[in-house]
Amino acid sequence: MELIANYAQHKSALNKYIPRSDPIYIAVAFLKVSGLNLILDSLTVAAKKGSDIQIICGLDFAQTDLQRLK
Repeated sequence: MELIANYAQHKSALNKYIPRSDPIYIAVAFLKVSGLNLILDSLTVAAKKGSDIQIICGLDFAQTDLQRLK
């Protein structure tokens, strides 16, 4: 287990573990395109390797960029 304490560490940890993980489950309250772009390359690598990727995000309070994510 690894404790990830701040923004820079979150980004580094996600980009380190996503490409070598299968399956990948991401659950967040809100999903922004800007945040997704920070891990998109890693998700692409995992997808090309055939990893099962599921992302669950909340839609309340109009915080998720739903139209831009489509």
